[in-house]
Amino acid sequence: MKDCHNTLRSDRLKITQMEDIHKTAKFLYDLNQHNEHHVGYIRVTLQSIEEQLHHIKKEDMLLIIDDEEIIAAFGVEPINDKEAHILGPITKQTDKITLNMIKTMWQDLLITHPELKVYYFSLHEDHRFGQTVMKNLRTQYLGTTYTMTTHENKTTSLVPQVIKYKSVYKKSFTEIMKDMYIDYKPRRDKILNSIGSSHELYLYLNEGIAKGFIWMQINDDDSCDIQFVYTHLQYRHKGIGHDLVSFAVDHAFKKHHATSVQLSVKSKREKDIAFYEKLGFKKINEMNHFKYTIE
Repeated sequence: MKDCHNTLRSDRLKITQMEDIHKTAKFLYDLNQHNEHHVGYIRVTLQSIEEQLHHIKKEDMLLIIDDEEIIAAFGVEPINDKEAHILGPITKQTDKITLNMIKTMWQDLLITHPELKVYYFSLHEDHRFGQTVMKNLRTQYLGTTYTMTTHENKTTSLVPQVIKYKSVYKKSFTEIMKDMYIDYKPRRDKILNSIGSSHELYLYLNEGIAKGFIWMQINDDDSCDIQFVYTHLQYRHKGIGHDLVSFAVDHAFKKHHATSVQLSVKSKREKDIAFYEKLGFKKINEMNHFKYTIE
């Protein structure tokens, strides 16, 4: 009787491309509020997820549909010509049929992106089904990060060296990106193209040299995300990263009247975690990261 039920359910389910962006965004947003379903690389608010999906081709976001209801989503968001973030797996169902369908979706994504060689996954520690998917796809475990958040401004000092990015500083910003990546242009352009109502970029400028930067996302729910903070290799261990974060927290609460600020930090970076805790940040979840590489 059980096998008959699974057969009927399998016949009813189908894999399809994203058609309704709002409906897909609502599905991603609702499930991502729960640790057991939570995946990384999906933006925080419903509005920002819709914005994210508008920049993804419909064939790059595959869904499992039961009648008109979305059961699962599995998508790819290219970072550059060779790398991509995977949005998923995020699913209401965690049975074998769903697992097999997600494996089929994965093969479809690989076939439609022959140019991509590296895929990155990010899953909450409690996302047990996601861990099963990682084993089935034979991904490589990269490590763990904590998501930390604060609801109060505990910063006290001004940081005059931190200035808002302007196009005149593009060359200086490019030099920092060259320090980070060999193939720096796609990442640089992604950050620069994001600057506007939802993202802000600030440089740490000292002695006429840009020595670090911080990239922030301003959400529509009165929250801010510190998406990236970086100090040039030649200027490490001088407190620049800490100054950038201090500025960003103060700026978020005073300028944007944020009710919370969120960031991610690698679990091994104990000194950074201690610093963030002094600024009022607390750990709210633990994310595991994986990589799939095509040789």
